Amino acid sequence: NQINMVDQNAYVAITNKWSYCNKYFSGIKRNGHLVTHIVEFHILDGIDLVDRFQEIGKQQLGLNKIQPKVEDGAFSWGLGPQSRSGLLGEEFNRLLLEQKITWRLVNYRQPKGARK
Repeated sequence: NQINMVDQNAYVAITNKWSYCNKYFSGIKRNGHLVTHIVEFHILDGIDLVDRFQEIGKQQLGLNKIQPKVEDGAFSWGLGPQSRSGLLGEEFNRLLLEQKITWRLVNYRQPKGARK
């Protein structure tokens, strides 16, 4: 139950809006990466993920504030290795391992040429 961060070119992000996420999945918006999964997640009550990200920014990156990407009325946070050294993804994975975040696969598209 972790996000696979092995591929250094992987793009992994979370957002607060289904419509924004679906634009990338459906191909309406493009970012140069093949979007293959949509995963819905829920955080246990009492855990503020944005506050945790801000604390990582202060303690490990020396930033006063980590800004999410704001686009199309949605906030998104990069979790992959190319975004803030992957530190936010590491925190997200830690919360998954501690079962403080639950998830479910909402949509999947098999890449062309992938083995069945």
